[in-house]
Amino acid sequence: MPSLQAFHRWEDEITKILGIVEIIVDGKKLDDLKASASVAIPDGAKVQVVFYVKPAIECVSRCYQLLRIELSDVLTEIPIRAFDGCCELRDVAIPRSVKKIRDEAFAGCNSLTTLTIPSSVKEIGARVFKACSSLTALNLKASLTEIPAYAFARCICLTNFTIPESVQRIGEGAFSGCSSLKSLTIPESVVEIGNRAFDDCSSLTRLAIPDSVKYIGGGAFAGCSSLDRLTMPMSLTQLGYDAFAGCRSLTNLSIPGSVTYIGCTAFAGCIALTSLTIPDSVREIGPFAFRDCRSLTKLTIPASVKTIRHGAFDGCSALTHL
Repeated sequence: MPSLQAFHRWEDEITKILGIVEIIVDGKKLDDLKASASVAIPDGAKVQVVFYVKPAIECVSRCYQLLRIELSDVLTEIPIRAFDGCCELRDVAIPRSVKKIRDEAFAGCNSLTTLTIPSSVKEIGARVFKACSSLTALNLKASLTEIPAYAFARCICLTNFTIPESVQRIGEGAFSGCSSLKSLTIPESVVEIGNRAFDDCSSLTRLAIPDSVKYIGGGAFAGCSSLDRLTMPMSLTQLGYDAFAGCRSLTNLSIPGSVTYIGCTAFAGCIALTSLTIPDSVREIGPFAFRDCRSLTKLTIPASVKTIRHGAFDGCSALTHL
């Protein structure tokens, strides 16, 4: 049987863990926190922890039997890896006093199904909810300016998501591997979409990227295999490597007149693409940019294009007019 030693790593520094004011095992409150370190927890027992002030970093990380937590309304920050790997955690209410949720705070909490992040939260950390694989509903009220790297990566049951209008940047891999994500709204406040931000969001069917977006990173929408309709921003100047590679359902594409460079493998593997318009703003087409676009039959390359790199149209087996 496991014990509660995870809560009490430093006996002489027990005050660091006095954020835990109650430990309840199968409905029975443990009054002596210090002694509770040696208490055996029966298999399948329900463990409830109530925090009053900031808990020690990692003090309950990977507590596999933790089912529910209550956070006091005086708590202002949830620290790094606070509940990382608490795979049975199903219920958590984040109080309005919380302003910051640090890196990996709830990563791997794969029994968590719904979550509301209140408007008081101004910052969330990298990988904060990564691999919360049962999370189906997320109400993000927080006034964030950035969704950081891999914040919601591999939340494979998340079906729709509305990005707050305060967000300016979507970080690397922020929603990578969210394979059930069907609906996504990107607000006009967003100016940058990072590398692999929506990589392998294989259920996403339609996407409108607002004109506010000036940069789309490498592989940002790679592997979005159900994406059949795409509106790109008129402010975009470059399409990075792998930007839409493997978007196998995309049938037609109009590249904005602001784009000057189409990067390496930007549309490689877009096997359903039949129609393509390259504007006269484009100066260079990168290596393997349209590799294996095997349904593409006709293409006009404007005189503005000065450089076509090797393999740009390699595998475009149906292309008869160029």
